[in-house]
Amino acid sequence: MKENGSGAPPRILLVEDNVAHANLLLAGFERRGLVAQIRRARDGEEALDILFGETYDPPPPPDALLLDLRLPKIGGLEVLAKVRASGPLSSLPVVILTTSDAESDLAGASQSRADSYLVKPVDIGRLAAVLDGLGIRLHRKGETL
Repeated sequence: MKENGSGAPPRILLVEDNVAHANLLLAGFERRGLVAQIRRARDGEEALDILFGETYDPPPPPDALLLDLRLPKIGGLEVLAKVRASGPLSSLPVVILTTSDAESDLAGASQSRADSYLVKPVDIGRLAAVLDGLGIRLHRKGETL
């Protein structure tokens, strides 16, 4: 199971332009007592800046990317394509979180090698299970390692 550092909770980059959707996800983690280091990007451009250090000093890379498809500036599939084309981040686990259940979006995500595709509103238990299946172990509050 992937943890960062010495058993620290996993680092997750949430790329979500909708504040309400982001807050629902964070509240779901809180309700279930799940702990992760979640950083939010509000659009595709900001996500790429965070991932590739074009604007910010590059932080340690995330352990997983939760990615909306319909984003301002740069769309989710373009972000995913750039991640998959990069050497160091090409195997980063990517879970698409979107309101779209259109077959064309699902096919595009699959062709771009997304690891999973969940339609909003996202069931946090299902998301945790998907992340666990990808080797990302979410911590629980009060858990000692």
